[in-house]
Amino acid sequence: MLIVLIGLSLTGCVLKKQENVQLSDLNFFLKTDSKIDSVFIANITQDKLYKFLPYSDTIQIDSDNPINDLYEINFYGDEKFRMNRIWLSGENVIIRGYVNDELQLEIDTVIGTDLYYKSLAYNTKLKELKKQDGARLNDFQLESFKDNISNPFSIDIANDYFFRNISNKEALSKLYELLVQQDSTISMHLWNPIKRVEKVLFETRIDLSPFQFYNTEGELTSLSLEAGKKYLLDFWFVGCAPCVQDHKVMAEKMPLLKKHGIEVVGISIDNRQSMWLEYLQSKNYDWFNVREIDDQEKKATKSMLIYSFPTYILVDSDGNVLHRSFSISEVLKYIG
Repeated sequence: MLIVLIGLSLTGCVLKKQENVQLSDLNFFLKTDSKIDSVFIANITQDKLYKFLPYSDTIQIDSDNPINDLYEINFYGDEKFRMNRIWLSGENVIIRGYVNDELQLEIDTVIGTDLYYKSLAYNTKLKELKKQDGARLNDFQLESFKDNISNPFSIDIANDYFFRNISNKEALSKLYELLVQQDSTISMHLWNPIKRVEKVLFETRIDLSPFQFYNTEGELTSLSLEAGKKYLLDFWFVGCAPCVQDHKVMAEKMPLLKKHGIEVVGISIDNRQSMWLEYLQSKNYDWFNVREIDDQEKKATKSMLIYSFPTYILVDSDGNVLHRSFSISEVLKYIG
């Protein structure tokens, strides 16, 4: 209630100062001491709003779709740019703020939407729980999801929950029960993790035989699984810092993996053969490594809905999925 009253008060002040301005769907009233050439504004998937405009201290945008999404506001100037993201929903939304020397948008006031302030309150509480009480995180996120089930901010909550619980099917089942209740406009959002959740919950076997990869010689090859072995599929790329860090741990723990009969298969999504090969050789990583082919429609990661790196999938010789995670430490914990 306090936020609403403050918002109404500020609305009156803003409209009085800009009483000659006819409000559009999105309205930015900005100040800056920096040289800014242009601004890019779009919803996060760039399928409902996409505008590249000369910079002005007053930017007004009408949209063919309702304002109800995560939005990018990117400023360009002096051969640099800065991405800013903000959750917005409502009509005649007003954003007032200052663009600093780093082209970061320092928001003063957002009017016409409560989603912005909801997202701030949620993230503040989330950081607090992650530091103090990890056991309450799942309950907090599920309750927050329910509160936001009819708006796209629920997607942000669901993705974080999914990443933390990818190895916990019981926890994912609770999320899935909520995801299937969502309106199609939200469930079909490109960021919605529902398809990946379904993969983890209901896909118990992986068939690698349809896919081809480049080997270190630059030749096309397929992956075959030998009876009696287990395979740790490591999906990664050279520019992925967590992947690179995990590889150091993986190299150190290779004797442990082999002791448990686990062969590592690195599956890189890198496009450049030379860069990928140079990385492997410079680090002396001699486990089995392949690189995805260039045909986007025939890539294993596309078919398997793998968009986060690293992703680890442990399978047996029949392709049965034994474990999934986003970190090698979780894999090592699983195998004991």
